[in-house]
Amino acid sequence: MLVIIGLILASCSSTPRNPLIGKWEGVSGPGVADRMEFFNDGTVNIVQYGMPVGGEYKLIDKEHVKMILSHTYVFRFSVSKNVLTLIEETGDVYKYRRI
Repeated sequence: MLVIIGLILASCSSTPRNPLIGKWEGVSGPGVADRMEFFNDGTVNIVQYGMPVGGEYKLIDKEHVKMILSHTYVFRFSVSKNVLTLIEETGDVYKYRRI
């Protein structure tokens, strides 16, 4: 019985967790958003210059995310400890801190 429970728990933990989920505060970058919040359902809420903007996002792979707001953006991303780095196709780099 313990072996079966262990196998079930191991299979649950092997599901990759979306590292973007949660709230992020803008730290640096040209026109960096004040805050962003990514949700499990594929939606994202952004506050930039005090104005809320809603949109959608989709993980393309483990290093790229597509965000659909007023325009469509593709970013290369990484999460290290509590820092999210987004790199736009233009080369602009945006940093966020998990809050």
